[in-house]
Amino acid sequence: MLFPQAFLVLLAIIAGFRKTENKFTYHFRNSRNEWIGLVSAITAVLLFSLLFLGAGVAFPSTVVFLAITTNFMVAAFSVIFHPLTIALYEANVFDKCNTKMDYFYKYIAIFTTGINYHTQQLLRSVPLVINKLLAVIFVLLLIWQLFGVNMIFGD
Repeated sequence: MLFPQAFLVLLAIIAGFRKTENKFTYHFRNSRNEWIGLVSAITAVLLFSLLFLGAGVAFPSTVVFLAITTNFMVAAFSVIFHPLTIALYEANVFDKCNTKMDYFYKYIAIFTTGINYHTQQLLRSVPLVINKLLAVIFVLLLIWQLFGVNMIFGD
């Protein structure tokens, strides 16, 4: 039911021929605040995903449904506001975190917009017309994924 392979192959071809700029790296500093932020984010995601129980999706699958839904919303937004979505993700994830809430927002951003961020980073390297076409295809693919998850895991 899920057919992301065609899009993944297309992105792999783009990645093979285009050099993307990677100025950021992920770091886990193993501090007390980071652990508390990570556990809080995981707890919040698990509890928030329970909203999808009403859609007939069983509990562990609600997390997948939530991840695809949030990435779909951000992907639809990024069709028009491409640089803004990249900047928001980078500000939440890669800027220096000090407090528990900073780390909480970091891991929420990774979960809710991580798929879209890495796709948009790759699409940034192609011409504008192709970028927008592939961004719309990405949004449609995420919708397809939502229906697929609902058909597979739904009652």
